[in-house]
Amino acid sequence: MKFYQWTSLGIAAVLLGGCGGIKAYVPAGNTAGTGNPVQCANLSIGSSSTITVVRDGSTESSFSIANGNVDALQSRAPGDATVTITLVNAPPGVTSVFTPNPITIPLNDLEIINWDLFAGQSVQPGTYTITIRVQEGSCTSVNQQITLTVTNGNQNT
Repeated sequence: MKFYQWTSLGIAAVLLGGCGGIKAYVPAGNTAGTGNPVQCANLSIGSSSTITVVRDGSTESSFSIANGNVDALQSRAPGDATVTITLVNAPPGVTSVFTPNPITIPLNDLEIINWDLFAGQSVQPGTYTITIRVQEGSCTSVNQQITLTVTNGNQNT
């Protein structure tokens, strides 16, 4: 089940997973292997949908992760969410560093994540679809697809 929402902070956000304010909803797979529902934070990612990096270079960017209000359900009351951030579906030679990572996001708040993206010499110029993945424990991940453009050239020119 997917929910799409505009945050009250004016950031376009994609909301996948989490309880979305529906008391009885638990995302598929959020049972921690026990069959009992696990309460997951209502997380969303606010980021640009495109980023460009020069081949054999790097770029800096940032995005936000918000932790919205959810209703209590069994084992976890609404509260802070500790998440890890990874880059998935990147072509070989593209790496990233997210700072801070992991991070604890207070309830009803957002945190800004700094993002350094590197494209090695072996990366062919072109357009790629990459994904920022935010994961809270055993909960369903929240993902934001981004179009990555790798250009040819020297970053210092």
